[in-house]
Amino acid sequence: MSATSFYGNGGVSTPAINIINLSGLTGTGATATHDNNSNSATMWHAADANPGTGPATVDDQSLTFSLGGAYNISDMYVWNHNQAGLTARGVNQFDLFVSSDGTNFTQIITDGSLAQAGGGVELAQTINFGSTQLNITHVRLEIDSAHSGSTNDYVGLSEVAFEATAAVPEPTSLTLLSLGGVALIFRRRK
Repeated sequence: MSATSFYGNGGVSTPAINIINLSGLTGTGATATHDNNSNSATMWHAADANPGTGPATVDDQSLTFSLGGAYNISDMYVWNHNQAGLTARGVNQFDLFVSSDGTNFTQIITDGSLAQAGGGVELAQTINFGSTQLNITHVRLEIDSAHSGSTNDYVGLSEVAFEATAAVPEPTSLTLLSLGGVALIFRRRK
């Protein structure tokens, strides 16, 4: 898991690991809910190139998820940035890329969008990949805009998980787990 930047100042740190470590989630799978922590300690949001010194240039921000193996992926579940009183920091528009080697990425979604979080207990939003992407090892989300509309803001997300089946071997049950630091939701093949 890597991000172009993260906020870390005044004793509050919002590293990218927060969006894959299940912190702030209640329940399991795509129906889990995320909190609205007032200092965003259970979320990730960006800062400028020197963490903690100011807001980031929104459209320079990206997140790359290393899945820890090859997976067939059909959906991505996103809990948008849900910091109490600051939900406009959530991602509005994005582009999505996949890779089978972590080096060469193929764009599968252009100008995707997420709804602004409501500021209460937040449900996941589903980003459908259009068709199952095979043997994926990395997913990259490039942020185009925040709901604030500002070109410089502390844009962020609360949590991310993927609907995936292992390329080999086939999983046997529906499970939300942290594998290689990334939450994956496995679905039995029919």
